[in-house]
Amino acid sequence: MALDDEGALFRVVMNPRGEHAIWPRERGVPPGWQDTGFEGDKAACLAEVAQRWRDMRPVPLRQALRSLAR
Repeated sequence: MALDDEGALFRVVMNPRGEHAIWPRERGVPPGWQDTGFEGDKAACLAEVAQRWRDMRPVPLRQALRSLAR
C-alpha cells in the first residue's frame, strides 16, 4: 500500500464537511473529495493537513455556530 511507502507522493484532499486527508497521488481523487492542490511526500502532506485543518468540527456545524453568534 502506498501509505506505507515513505518515498510515495501524496496529495491533500478535502470533503464538503471540511475534513482533510492525504491520498496517493497516482490514484484518482475519491468521490466526494476535492484536490486542494497540495502535493508532496507523506510528511509534507501531513504537515499541510495539520496547518489547514485546525478546527475539526464539520463545516455545517461551524457555520451554524457562527450564525448563532450574530
